[in-house]
Amino acid sequence: MPTRELLTLALLAALGGADAQVQGHVAGNLNVGNTRQPMLDVLTVLVPLIGYPRTLNALAALNEGAPAA
Repeated sequence: MPTRELLTLALLAALGGADAQVQGHVAGNLNVGNTRQPMLDVLTVLVPLIGYPRTLNALAALNEGAPAA
């Protein structure tokens, strides 16, 4: 389940325009036991694939839902 949530987060980030859903799946990732770091790793890998603006939107959702300590 944790891997599936990470994949869902990556897919929604790549789609763009799904900011509310990205925020929901950040929370979903936390609920299934993923920490902030794997989500950050996934989004970092996606930068050259989905572009900087979509990655920034997803990172904003991550920072809101799972702030850095």
